[in-house]
Amino acid sequence: EQAQDHCKLCPPGFATETTASSQCLTCIPGRYSGTSGLKSCNLCRPGTYQDQLGMTTEILCKPGMKSEFNGSKFCIPCIPGQFQDEPGHSKCKQCFPGLYTSQSNATKPESCPIGFYADRVASASCSPCIPGRYQDQDASPKCKLCKAGQYQSNGSATSCIFCPAGYITEQDDSASCAPCVP
Repeated sequence: EQAQDHCKLCPPGFATETTASSQCLTCIPGRYSGTSGLKSCNLCRPGTYQDQLGMTTEILCKPGMKSEFNGSKFCIPCIPGQFQDEPGHSKCKQCFPGLYTSQSNATKPESCPIGFYADRVASASCSPCIPGRYQDQDASPKCKLCKAGQYQSNGSATSCIFCPAGYITEQDDSASCAPCVP
C-alpha cells in the first residue's frame, strides 16, 4: 500500500501556528479566522472585538462603545463628556461646548438647558449661570451678561430684570440694583 500524504486544512475558527503541523489551534478571544487553512488567526481590528474562542468573525462595537487596539476581547464604554453614535469605532466623539453627556455609554450628546452652559469640549455636565448673568437659549457655551440698568439675583436665570424706579446698575453683570443718588 502506498502511504497517502494529504494535509487537511484547519476549519474557520482555527489555525495552524506552524507549517506541516498536524494540530489545529482554536482562535482565542481577540482573534478570529473566517476561512479555512490559515496559518494564524486574524487580530480583531480597532472598533471590533471577539470575546469567545474559535470564532469566525469579529464583532462591531455598539454605539456608545469603542475598542482602540488590535486584538480587543471587549469594547469599553465612552466616558462622560464623550459619545459614539455609530457602531464599529475605535474612538469616541467629544461633546462640543454647549453639549454634554453625564453618563458612560452615551450614543448622543444632550443640550444644556436654558439657564445653563458648558464652555468646554467634552463636558460631563452643564453649569448654572451665576447671578448677574442669564441664558435664554439651550445648547449654549456661555451665559449672557445682564446689561446696565438690569440685574439678576438668581443663578440659572433665563432673563434679566429691569431695575425698579429709583434704582440703577451702572455696569453690566449686576446681581442687584443700587438706589439712585440725588
